[in-house]
Amino acid sequence: MLDSALAQPQATFSGELLHPTIHEQAAAYLYHLAMNHPFIDGNKRTAFGVMDTFITLNGYSLNLSQEQAYNLVIQVVQKEISKEELSAFLELHLQGK
Repeated sequence: MLDSALAQPQATFSGELLHPTIHEQAAAYLYHLAMNHPFIDGNKRTAFGVMDTFITLNGYSLNLSQEQAYNLVIQVVQKEISKEELSAFLELHLQGK
C-alpha cells in the first residue's frame, strides 16, 4: 500500500503523466498516503509531511496555517473533498517559482 501511494504522483497512461503539475502531484501524495493508510499510526502526519517535502524540494512553499493544514488533511480522510478539489486548493496556496 505504501509503494502504491508513493507511485501515484508519477503514474502514467499512454505515456502521459496522470498528475502533470506540481499541485496535482502534491495532491496525489497527500491523498493516496492518507487514504491507503499504510502505517499503524501517523498516516495523516506522514501524508502531509511527504506532500510538504515534495513541494519544498520543487522550489515551492505552502501558504497555510497549522489549523488550515490540519483541517485540509481531515477533509481528505473524511472524504469531504476529492483529490481534484485538493489539487485545486493546493494550486491556490502554493507560492514560489
